[in-house]
Amino acid sequence: MSTLENARLIDHSPKSVDRYIKDGTRVEKLYETGYTEWEISFFTGLPGYVVKQYVEMIEEFKKKEEEQSR
Repeated sequence: MSTLENARLIDHSPKSVDRYIKDGTRVEKLYETGYTEWEISFFTGLPGYVVKQYVEMIEEFKKKEEEQSR
């Protein structure tokens, strides 16, 4: 799905959607490397509650992947 389609779907600007994807990717890479939520917040400049939301999404996605691979 393109950025424009995603933006329309959630009623946000394409620029915002690109930022969400960029931020989520940064959080995922740092989290998978073993950094804590606090460290990720410090390194990225994202508020702690935003990092926590991304981490929850990452964990939820990993759980679904594991369930599907059984």
